[in-house]
Amino acid sequence: HQKLRREVAVWYRLDHPNVVPLLGITYDFGTSLSMVSPWLPNGTLHTYLDSSYFQPRYLRRLLADIARGLSYLHSQDVIHGDLHPANILVADGGRAQLTDFGLSMILPEFEGTSYMTNSSTRGAVRWAAPEVFHIRSNGDTSLNVSKMSDVYSFGGIIYQVLSGDIPFADIHNDIRVIIAVKDGQRPQQSQSISQINWEFIRRCWDSEPTSRPSLPEIHRFLAVEFEHGAYRE
Repeated sequence: HQKLRREVAVWYRLDHPNVVPLLGITYDFGTSLSMVSPWLPNGTLHTYLDSSYFQPRYLRRLLADIARGLSYLHSQDVIHGDLHPANILVADGGRAQLTDFGLSMILPEFEGTSYMTNSSTRGAVRWAAPEVFHIRSNGDTSLNVSKMSDVYSFGGIIYQVLSGDIPFADIHNDIRVIIAVKDGQRPQQSQSISQINWEFIRRCWDSEPTSRPSLPEIHRFLAVEFEHGAYRE
């Protein structure tokens, strides 16, 4: 229960419009402790994007919401560590909110946790940075998460929002995705992603974490350079 208590403590102190709030905890649903958050009828970002056609300016707003939520987490020295569309919910009014902090870590505490056994959703490896799968000398799959690995994951979210496809949609096996990412491969450019937007996504996906854009750069890009004209049909 120590990991769960830490998750509750981290989540409970967060307060931001783009982060799903924790309302409390309960044992009312069985013998295990459950965390209670608001019900968001629009569901996850993944299902929300599939539900309708969205104007490109609204897609930019969704991405800006996610970036603001991520900036807030990082300002609180919290790494999300498992950022992908199933961990982003959409509230009334279309506001994106980050949730599911099962892998979120207070910065000094993240070492030595296994991504493969702790990631909340099968397939989440498609959004994970290559350094997350670093193998330690003792053979363990280490959780080498950081603020910059969250930025890598955000690049995958931009890709999906603009293209309508998950990263590596042509590769059905998660292990093959991991091998491809570690070999330096990245998803192919979709025709619905403009060159300016694509170059920024590629920066988020840089193999060198320090070469990825900072969150202030991401905010600036979304506000100024992001091209509305190219978007998924």
